[in-house]
Amino acid sequence: MIDLHTHTSHSDGTLTPSELVKLAVQRGIRYLAVSDHDNVSGIDEAIETAKEYTIEIIPAVELSADVPGDEVHILGYFMDYKSEEFAHALVELRKSRRNRVIGMIDKLRGIGIDISVDEVFGEARGDSVGRPHIARVLVKKGYISSVQKAFEQYIGKDSPCYVPRKKLTPQGAVLMIKAAGGIPVVAHPGLIRNFSGIFLSLLSAGLMGVEVYHTEHTPQMTDFHLKNAIKHNLIFTAGSDFHDPQRTPTLGMPFAPGDKIMGSLFQLKKG
Repeated sequence: MIDLHTHTSHSDGTLTPSELVKLAVQRGIRYLAVSDHDNVSGIDEAIETAKEYTIEIIPAVELSADVPGDEVHILGYFMDYKSEEFAHALVELRKSRRNRVIGMIDKLRGIGIDISVDEVFGEARGDSVGRPHIARVLVKKGYISSVQKAFEQYIGKDSPCYVPRKKLTPQGAVLMIKAAGGIPVVAHPGLIRNFSGIFLSLLSAGLMGVEVYHTEHTPQMTDFHLKNAIKHNLIFTAGSDFHDPQRTPTLGMPFAPGDKIMGSLFQLKKG
């Protein structure tokens, strides 16, 4: 079994990289990608922990990009995550995340919700802070009953306290991953409102794959994006988008053709 889309406490997940690896081993996962948001600082810990088990860690990252009215996430695999240029670009993206979070906290305080920057940044165990950390503080302080409702009512798209980030275009994210020698793959395309409107520009920028199998894809979405990937000679991947063992989705993609996916990914890596 594989899972090529997971998050740790180095971004908005709740498990440390070591804890994530150990859970993956329990679930029978053979290949695991650690793909934190705009951050690669958890990869080495995961690789070191994996040496004790029969599991292979795929170095990965998830970059968040903006298009009018939506966000597009680009996964990167096998990039040179220790490259100075790549590290500097990630630092700039994380600065943008922090500024965005501060803006949303200001908006929340403006409508009478008393949370602080220190509380939210304290919720982020790593250096990549984001909206889930705000949501968790809102739940802990009793302002809302769940993380999902926090997004729906306060900090999700079209919600009163939402603040857009400094813009990284999807094409820029693809180019950034390719410049670091990585394989760029568009994440959960079925959740992108105007995927058809950006797809050709992603291809032109050098997109190499599509996350066809995702826990929030319907069977119809999976079928459409699989056929589209094959049509355009792109690889397809599978990821749960795992964040927290207390919430769905669960870790692992048992319904995806893991051997075929990994064969295609390793082939691109060699090429």
